[in-house]
Amino acid sequence: MGLDPGSRITGYGVIAVEGKQLRAIEYGCIKTQPDSSLSAKLELIYNDVTAVISQHKPEEVIVENAFYYKNVRAAMVLGHVRGVLLLAGQRNGAHVVELSPKEIKKFVTGSGNASKDRVKYMTCRILGLSREPENEDAADALAVALAHGLSITRG
Repeated sequence: MGLDPGSRITGYGVIAVEGKQLRAIEYGCIKTQPDSSLSAKLELIYNDVTAVISQHKPEEVIVENAFYYKNVRAAMVLGHVRGVLLLAGQRNGAHVVELSPKEIKKFVTGSGNASKDRVKYMTCRILGLSREPENEDAADALAVALAHGLSITRG
C-alpha cells in the first residue's frame, strides 16, 4: 500500500504483487476539511488510513518521504501527517517503508528526474489501468506502491 501524505488530501494506492505481476486493487484519497484543526485532520487521516489497511491487510505500507519546503510551517504539518501514516502502518502490523520522491521516480520510470506526468503515465501503463486516476494524489500513491513493488520484483 502506497501513501502520498498531505494535510488537505492524502492519497492511497493498494496494489498486489503476484510473482512478477503487479496490479492495482484500490486507490483513492482521504480529504480533510480546510477549516478543521490540525488535530482533527490528523485524526481523520489516521482513521481512514487504518480503515483501508484493515480492509486490505497489506504486508507493507510505503510512505513517501518528505521533501524540502521553503515554508517551515508547511514542512512541519506534512511531518505530522507522515507521522500519523507511519503510525497507522506500524500499529496495524504492516512493515513500514519510506521512499524518497527521487527513488520513486527512478523505480517507476528509470530516471530519478522524471516529470510527474511521466511517472503517472508509466504507473498506469505498468499497472494496466485503462485510464489515469482522476486525482493526482491517488496517482502519486499508486506510484509509491508501484515503486516498492518494482524494487521487490526487479531487485
